[in-house]
Amino acid sequence: MAEPLTLKNRENVAELLADNVSELVAELERQIGTVNRDQCLAILGPLEQLKALVYSRLMVATAGTVQTQREPFHEHYLTVLEVCERFHVTPKWVYQNKKHLPHSQPTRKTLRFPERAIERHFASKNKYEES
Repeated sequence: MAEPLTLKNRENVAELLADNVSELVAELERQIGTVNRDQCLAILGPLEQLKALVYSRLMVATAGTVQTQREPFHEHYLTVLEVCERFHVTPKWVYQNKKHLPHSQPTRKTLRFPERAIERHFASKNKYEES
């Protein structure tokens, strides 16, 4: 019986990816049915990051330049209540002004605010109000 495919029993991650990407995708497809809706939403961000990294690697390889290894970008998202606490606004204010705020709306009833972007937004508003 073959040993299960894991990163722990492979010395070279690039070898793992090159040799087994179709197996990995097939296993993810089989397992996605066991994941609840909130977990699905949490999975999408890292998958999009991976997709962007693969595209950027292709662009670098095409350009013939050497890419230095960087830490992957992990954006933290705030909930409505976290925005209210941090920036001293009410939930009603957040919902009424959402079209002016950087946000994503993964479901009809869920708002998420990228932490860095929302901080920049409120910082720029504070500068404007102080002038």
